[in-house]
Amino acid sequence: MSSSPRYTVLRKVTDGGTAEIFLAKQHGAAGFEKTVVIKRIFTTLLFDLHFRHLLVDEARVAMSLNHGNIVQVLDLGEDQGRYFLVIELVDGWSLGRILERARAAHMQMPPAVALHVIVEVCRALAYAHAKKGADGKPLGIVHCDVNPRNVLISEQGEVKLFDFGLARVRGKIVKTDGNSIQGSVDFMSPEQASGGELDARSDLFSVGTMMYAMLIGRHPFGAAGGDTLLTRVKSDDFEPPETARSGLHPEIYRVIRRAMGKTPAGRYQTAQEMLADVERAARLAFGPAGRTELERWLQGLSAQDGVPPLTRQAPTEPTGNLFTLGRLIGPGQEPPPPPAASPPVIVRSSRPPAVEPSVLPPALAPVDPPSRRRWVDRVGLVLVLLLVFVALEARLMHRRSQSAELRAPRRLDSPGQPAAPRATPPAESTPPATRAASHG
Repeated sequence: MSSSPRYTVLRKVTDGGTAEIFLAKQHGAAGFEKTVVIKRIFTTLLFDLHFRHLLVDEARVAMSLNHGNIVQVLDLGEDQGRYFLVIELVDGWSLGRILERARAAHMQMPPAVALHVIVEVCRALAYAHAKKGADGKPLGIVHCDVNPRNVLISEQGEVKLFDFGLARVRGKIVKTDGNSIQGSVDFMSPEQASGGELDARSDLFSVGTMMYAMLIGRHPFGAAGGDTLLTRVKSDDFEPPETARSGLHPEIYRVIRRAMGKTPAGRYQTAQEMLADVERAARLAFGPAGRTELERWLQGLSAQDGVPPLTRQAPTEPTGNLFTLGRLIGPGQEPPPPPAASPPVIVRSSRPPAVEPSVLPPALAPVDPPSRRRWVDRVGLVLVLLLVFVALEARLMHRRSQSAELRAPRRLDSPGQPAAPRATPPAESTPPATRAASHG
């Protein structure tokens, strides 16, 4: 096996809820290099099988999907006991970040461009929902976390759906019971917020919520958080779009209302059906708009606020902290087998997660300085290993002392003390017949 590293991490991009995101270089034969994104679980979650399985599940689902509107997962690796995903680079921003920038610059995304983004997301979901396994049966994929943060848009106007980490699909390691609530509450369907059974129509409600936020200019369920937000989502309590913002084409309002129907039966039944209606509404209201118009609008926004795409952003930590992951596979050698599937892990939740109040989810931001997080992670790992070593050593010493006691001869007399008198055995009793003969 070659000693050359397979991936060189260039810099950290951000910290997520369970993983670190890095910009990296992939290396191959004859000087091949490709810029990629690395997603690696935190050291503090190294021994948590649930999160390890979640990452493996995300890789299995995403690597089975090959579509121009879905971010590609290229590899699943393991380095010093830590799993990491290698992900296609989308050199741009998340939709959530773009909407934040537009709001700060007072440049609302044009409705025609917003509808184009919705169309591309519908294309991704139509493909994922219809995906079949090797046995020809539908995989039953439900994304479960469609929101602006998980829609990535490149500088050239490519729109890609990202992060299938919470997706429900046949054959996953981590199973979720009917009472669990996971995902972004701001964009959940009523049945997902209630912990009910989900199918593809739940994702379409999320797309409708995103469409409302982009075209109306505010979130349909308001900026409240916590139980108030969850209650409004469960009851599908939102202001009608035509009341919240007048002047749009009636077809746009109709698409939003249908996508956000309270019950799955009242919504679009497939992403393909919603896709056709959104395209029809766009043609009736604005004429054709597509990737070119999106790219030009992004150029105008960047000229206004000067925010560069991912690869041109300033590093968040010194270049001296670069490190490598994985090794190249040598000629004639097979890559290591994938991790064996473990028994299903059931995730249960007795109460919904706390929700931070926000109109649109902000882009992921580091909660601590990267150098501090890495130092804390390393100290935590050292302490865990030290505790394990101390426990094992104490147990071993206890066993050795027990074994020594069993092997040592028992000392009946102490030095300098008189020997204890020996016990006189009891006299043998004379059988009754013998005693009778002697008396006679």
